[in-house]
Amino acid sequence: ELVFVCMGNLLNKHHFPDFLLVDMEQIDLYAAAFTQVFAKELPALEKHLSDTGVDCRLYIVEWWITCFSTVLPLSGSSVVWDLLVLEGIAGIVRITIGILGVLECELLHASLETCLTVLTHAEDWFDVRSEDGTAAFQ
Repeated sequence: ELVFVCMGNLLNKHHFPDFLLVDMEQIDLYAAAFTQVFAKELPALEKHLSDTGVDCRLYIVEWWITCFSTVLPLSGSSVVWDLLVLEGIAGIVRITIGILGVLECELLHASLETCLTVLTHAEDWFDVRSEDGTAAFQ
Protein backbone atom coordinates (compact mmCIF):
# COMPACT_ATOMS: atom_id res chain seq x y z
CA GLU A 1 0.00 0.00 0.00
CA LEU A 2 2.82 2.41 0.85
CA VAL A 3 4.45 1.79 -2.55
CA PHE A 4 1.18 2.72 -4.27
CA VAL A 5 1.00 5.97 -2.28
CA CYS A 6 4.60 6.80 -3.19
CA MET A 7 3.92 6.11 -6.87
CA GLY A 8 0.78 8.25 -6.76
CA ASN A 9 2.73 11.10 -5.18
CA LEU A 10 5.46 10.82 -7.79
CA LEU A 11 2.94 10.88 -10.64
CA ASN A 12 1.50 14.10 -9.22
CA LYS A 13 4.84 15.86 -9.72
CA HIS A 14 7.13 16.87 -12.55
CA HIS A 15 5.70 16.54 -16.07
CA PHE A 16 3.25 13.71 -15.40
CA PRO A 17 0.04 15.70 -14.66
CA ASP A 18 0.43 17.81 -17.80
CA PHE A 19 1.26 14.84 -20.00
CA LEU A 20 -1.45 12.57 -18.57
CA LEU A 21 -4.07 15.29 -18.97
CA VAL A 22 -2.75 16.07 -22.46
CA ASP A 23 -2.39 19.73 -21.57
CA MET A 24 -1.03 20.86 -24.93
CA GLU A 25 -0.03 24.32 -23.71
CA GLN A 26 2.18 22.80 -21.03
CA ILE A 27 3.47 20.05 -23.32
CA ASP A 28 4.42 22.74 -25.83
CA LEU A 29 6.39 24.54 -23.10
CA TYR A 30 8.23 21.34 -22.18
CA ALA A 31 8.93 20.70 -25.88
CA ALA A 32 10.25 24.23 -26.42
CA ALA A 33 12.54 23.97 -23.39
CA PHE A 34 13.74 20.54 -24.49
CA THR A 35 14.43 21.81 -28.01
CA GLN A 36 16.70 24.52 -26.60
CA VAL A 37 18.75 21.94 -24.69
CA PHE A 38 18.74 19.59 -27.68
CA ALA A 39 20.02 22.36 -29.99
CA LYS A 40 22.81 23.15 -27.54
CA GLU A 41 23.89 19.54 -26.89
CA LEU A 42 23.39 17.91 -30.32
CA PRO A 43 23.11 20.82 -32.75
CA ALA A 44 23.60 18.89 -36.00
CA LEU A 45 21.01 16.27 -35.07
CA GLU A 46 18.51 18.83 -33.81
CA LYS A 47 18.87 20.80 -37.05
CA HIS A 48 18.50 17.70 -39.20
CA LEU A 49 15.38 16.51 -37.36
CA SER A 50 13.90 20.00 -37.48
CA ASP A 51 14.69 20.39 -41.20
CA THR A 52 13.25 16.94 -41.87
CA GLY A 53 10.02 17.85 -40.08
CA VAL A 54 10.40 15.69 -36.97
CA ASP A 55 8.81 17.46 -34.00
CA CYS A 56 10.25 16.35 -30.65
CA ARG A 57 6.72 15.88 -29.28
CA LEU A 58 6.46 12.83 -31.53
CA TYR A 59 8.83 10.94 -29.26
CA ILE A 60 9.21 12.81 -25.96
CA VAL A 61 5.56 12.39 -24.99
CA GLU A 62 5.78 8.60 -25.14
CA TRP A 63 9.31 8.42 -23.74
CA TRP A 64 8.63 10.79 -20.84
CA ILE A 65 5.15 9.56 -19.88
CA THR A 66 6.48 6.00 -19.64
CA CYS A 67 9.84 7.06 -18.14
CA PHE A 68 11.47 5.30 -21.08
CA SER A 69 10.01 1.90 -20.18
CA THR A 70 8.99 1.48 -23.84
CA VAL A 71 12.52 2.34 -25.00
CA LEU A 72 14.92 0.86 -22.48
CA PRO A 73 15.07 -2.60 -20.89
CA LEU A 74 14.08 -2.95 -17.24
CA SER A 75 17.64 -2.42 -16.03
CA GLY A 76 17.75 0.94 -17.79
CA SER A 77 14.23 1.94 -16.79
CA SER A 78 15.01 1.49 -13.12
CA VAL A 79 17.90 3.94 -13.44
CA VAL A 80 15.53 6.44 -15.07
CA TRP A 81 13.17 6.26 -12.08
CA ASP A 82 16.13 6.84 -9.75
CA LEU A 83 17.17 9.89 -11.75
CA LEU A 84 13.61 11.19 -11.80
CA VAL A 85 13.44 11.04 -8.02
CA LEU A 86 16.89 12.58 -7.60
CA GLU A 87 16.92 15.20 -10.38
CA GLY A 88 13.35 15.62 -11.56
CA ILE A 89 12.67 16.61 -15.16
CA ALA A 90 16.34 17.59 -15.65
CA GLY A 91 17.27 13.91 -15.36
CA ILE A 92 14.63 12.97 -17.92
CA VAL A 93 16.00 15.58 -20.33
CA ARG A 94 19.56 14.28 -19.84
CA ILE A 95 18.47 10.72 -20.58
CA THR A 96 16.60 11.87 -23.69
CA ILE A 97 19.72 13.66 -24.94
CA GLY A 98 21.78 10.54 -24.15
CA ILE A 99 19.46 8.26 -26.12
CA LEU A 100 19.42 10.70 -29.04
CA GLY A 101 23.22 10.79 -28.88
CA VAL A 102 23.35 7.00 -29.15
CA LEU A 103 20.95 7.10 -32.11
CA GLU A 104 22.63 10.10 -33.78
CA CYS A 105 24.55 8.09 -36.41
CA GLU A 106 21.34 6.39 -37.52
CA LEU A 107 19.35 9.62 -37.60
CA LEU A 108 21.76 12.26 -38.86
CA HIS A 109 21.32 11.73 -42.58
CA ALA A 110 18.12 9.70 -42.56
CA SER A 111 14.84 10.47 -44.29
CA LEU A 112 11.72 11.55 -42.41
CA GLU A 113 10.34 8.01 -42.55
CA THR A 114 13.53 6.45 -41.18
CA CYS A 115 13.83 9.07 -38.43
CA LEU A 116 10.25 8.46 -37.32
CA THR A 117 10.78 4.69 -37.36
CA VAL A 118 13.97 4.90 -35.30
CA LEU A 119 12.50 7.36 -32.78
CA THR A 120 9.19 5.57 -32.32
CA HIS A 121 10.85 2.15 -32.14
CA ALA A 122 14.02 3.12 -30.28
CA GLU A 123 13.74 -0.05 -28.21
CA ASP A 124 14.90 -1.98 -31.30
CA TRP A 125 18.31 -0.30 -31.00
CA PHE A 126 19.03 -1.55 -27.49
CA ASP A 127 20.05 -5.17 -26.90
CA VAL A 128 18.62 -6.49 -23.65
CA ARG A 129 20.46 -9.79 -23.98
CA SER A 130 23.94 -8.56 -23.08
CA GLU A 131 25.98 -10.92 -20.92
CA ASP A 132 25.88 -8.79 -17.79
CA GLY A 133 22.13 -8.16 -18.03
CA THR A 134 22.48 -4.47 -18.87
CA ALA A 135 21.33 -2.75 -22.03
CA ALA A 136 23.76 -2.38 -24.89
CA PHE A 137 23.45 -0.51 -28.14
CA GLN A 138 23.03 -2.88 -31.07
